[in-house]
Amino acid sequence: MNELWQSLKTNPNSGWLLPYGTQESALPKLEASRRIIWVGIGGSLLPADSLVRMLASSDQLSRWIMLASPEDLENFQLHEDDQIVFARKSGNTLELWSWLGKLLHTPTFEKLTQIPIVITETNQNPLHELAKTKKWTLIEMPVNIGGRYSVFSPIGYLPLTWLGKNLKAFAQGGQAVVDELDAGKGPWFNLVYSLHRLWLQQYIEGISDWVLMPYSRQLKFLGGWWTQLVSESLGKKSPDGTPRGITAIRAVGPQDQHAQLQRWLDGPKNVGVIFLSLSDKKKNGLLCLQPENSPYPFLSTHTGDDILRAQIEGTQSSLQE
Repeated sequence: MNELWQSLKTNPNSGWLLPYGTQESALPKLEASRRIIWVGIGGSLLPADSLVRMLASSDQLSRWIMLASPEDLENFQLHEDDQIVFARKSGNTLELWSWLGKLLHTPTFEKLTQIPIVITETNQNPLHELAKTKKWTLIEMPVNIGGRYSVFSPIGYLPLTWLGKNLKAFAQGGQAVVDELDAGKGPWFNLVYSLHRLWLQQYIEGISDWVLMPYSRQLKFLGGWWTQLVSESLGKKSPDGTPRGITAIRAVGPQDQHAQLQRWLDGPKNVGVIFLSLSDKKKNGLLCLQPENSPYPFLSTHTGDDILRAQIEGTQSSLQE
């Protein structure tokens, strides 16, 4: 694995391995009480959206508006106090320009109280040039960070500052993982190394599809970013031209126990599943007190978190049989 790690570190797009470069002071100030309109797609949206979905309160989530697909968003109206972010590393994506054109010609756009923000490479791409012409706030997207890895860049940092989170602690957490991989020891190294060995061995044995299945509402949207990371990183041609890759599948527990699980159990045995859950479960949760004639009277002594943990264990056991 050390050879692969060193190869990764020397990759031209490995700038995300230096998460200390937060440049917090260079980020524009966003008002937490105002909506943020995030216009982007792919790696310019998925890392940011994953962070917001995991860390935002329900009140903050109500002010997080994503504009990705060019189709009209029902009942969407631009507000004068909206904070708009146009995010795209290349500055050339059709979906972004579709929404940019619609927003520019909205009467409210000229009345915005905050100047729009653009995150892109400063290389004279069309979005960069427009931002300069319009005198919008321009945030440089580092050239050495690929879009899908952009969580340790302004793509991830700007939403975190809007949420009022500790940006330095976030970056230090990322740096701690990098340090362990450099040292070849530590809990994070052990997790990465175990997954590396598992995927390599299982791929050789015919396991070509992998499911990420979080059992948590907060982690529900992490799968979207994960599928991009796996698909774009591992969908490649080998030196002899043979197509290679792992198919990344997005699932959510317990919902997909009643949707996709049947395929994994009785379909072709080419699927592996990674389960993900939160360790800091709430204490003193509500008991699932059952009415008379309930088919599950034993639930009365358990909380929802108790049941969720049992479902994870049960699903794991059924797949291992």
